[in-house]
Amino acid sequence: VYLRYGNGFYIEDSCAIKNGTFSFSGMLSEPVLATISSNGERGIDFYLDPSTITINIKSPAFQEATITGSGTQNDYQELLNDRASVQREMAPLSQAFEDANKQYLKAIQARKSEAELSTLKSKADAARQQLLPLQEKAREASYNFFRTHPDSYVTAAELRYFTNYMKPETLRAYISKLSPWLQTSIYGKELSDALEKIQNGSPGSRAQLF
Repeated sequence: VYLRYGNGFYIEDSCAIKNGTFSFSGMLSEPVLATISSNGERGIDFYLDPSTITINIKSPAFQEATITGSGTQNDYQELLNDRASVQREMAPLSQAFEDANKQYLKAIQARKSEAELSTLKSKADAARQQLLPLQEKAREASYNFFRTHPDSYVTAAELRYFTNYMKPETLRAYISKLSPWLQTSIYGKELSDALEKIQNGSPGSRAQLF
């Protein structure tokens, strides 16, 4: 069994399964996103808390694991549940877009005619347009979680993946509503750094001296 985690650092640990059980131990100052898997298998992402956590795995399906003892993981599971319905809607459309885009790229490599390339590109563009409203719906599910869970490490951690979709004032508002101890956490500091970069690169912001 392999355990990988890190935030500003990276740790990979492993242990053998004995009599159907395994155990890891270590030190954490705050929760961190981790992955647990077997060798060569797709693992499951979960949040490690500085506490005793139990993981029940129906081998080899790590993604069906049940995890208890981590309050942060409970929050993460709630967020995943909030996203689940729209992700089910997105799945066939995402596959259609991926297939159409692959056909278009293969046609480019095969030097197909301009007419054929145009038809394939239009097909890919149409598939992408169908996805856009659902992608926005999925983001809104996450934003609603962020607004209602300002005390959760999951909010600070997951916000980092949405900064490119936000204006500086929007990101600043989310950061300001985080609990003070979250604002000074590793994830909170990453958000502040992201905000600074957005402000320095946004139109009308003060240019950096160099």
